[in-house]
Amino acid sequence: MIRVAEETDAPEMAALSDSFRDLLQSYSPVFWRKKDGIVPTHITYMKGLINSPNQITLVYEKDGQVQGFITGLITQAPPVYDPGGPVCLVDDFVVRHAHAWKTVGKELMQACENSARFRNAVVVIVVSPVKCSEQREMLRDHGIEPVSEWRVKIL
Repeated sequence: MIRVAEETDAPEMAALSDSFRDLLQSYSPVFWRKKDGIVPTHITYMKGLINSPNQITLVYEKDGQVQGFITGLITQAPPVYDPGGPVCLVDDFVVRHAHAWKTVGKELMQACENSARFRNAVVVIVVSPVKCSEQREMLRDHGIEPVSEWRVKIL
C-alpha cells in the first residue's frame, strides 16, 4: 500500500537509506562515502521532508514494514530553462530489495508522478546512480529517459 509518509516512518526510511548508501559506497568509495553516525541526523532530515509543503514524500508499506519510499521536491526549474511550469525533483528513492524496483519502485514512481501532476508539475527529474541497473531499467521502462549524468574523478 502506498501512502503519504508520516514522521513515525522517518527512522525506517533513514535505515533504508543507510543500507542503500552501503551499496552506493561500493560503487564509488569516495564520492558516496558515508558519514559516520549519520542516521540520527538523517531521521531529522526525513522528518523535515515529510513536513515540507513543497515535498512529496510517499512510502510503500506491506505488513507494517516500509518496503520503499520516494521524495519529490516541487520547485521551479533554473532560470535559464522554461519547461512550462514547476518541476518535480526526485532525489531520495529507495526500495528494500533490488528486485523490488520493478514492482515497489514502479508503483512509488507512478504515485509520485500523479501527485506532482496534481501540484501542476510539468516534468519529473529523477536522480539515479549510474550503477544502479535495476532502478535505471525500471525508469527506462517507465518512460523516464537519461538526459544528463555526473562524472567524478577523485583528486
